[in-house]
Amino acid sequence: AAESGDSRSTKPFHRNQKRGADTESKPGSKAPSHHKDSGFFSYILPSHSNTIFAHLHHFWMEELLVDCTFPLQGNSFRAHRLVLAASSQTPAAVLGTGMEEMATCLTPVGLRAILEFAYCGDVTMDLNRCLQDSSELGGGQP
Repeated sequence: AAESGDSRSTKPFHRNQKRGADTESKPGSKAPSHHKDSGFFSYILPSHSNTIFAHLHHFWMEELLVDCTFPLQGNSFRAHRLVLAASSQTPAAVLGTGMEEMATCLTPVGLRAILEFAYCGDVTMDLNRCLQDSSELGGGQP
């Protein structure tokens, strides 16, 4: 622990919010860097967020630690609220009852596409199937 009057931090690590002239390496660098005058060093792993989302996608596919269910037209879709909230422009709607209400306005193909996008950042859909599903919902041709 730092003594009284000592300028060193008592925290064991430091999250560098702003990278600038005080670091010796550039953002995205794989090499550890030393922060001048602070006594801290950083290790930046550019693929960290990709790795996290790959694991979350795996958890979703295996239905591990899922905490919400969307029943829709005889199907049951499970997901992680945290992932849905983080990928939403309106996280409060996802964390409340809004997502369940929104899901009832979708087809199973549409809800699956939204969930896939939330976990992967991309989605591929069969437009013919979407048109077929939407015409069945509306009772006629789109």
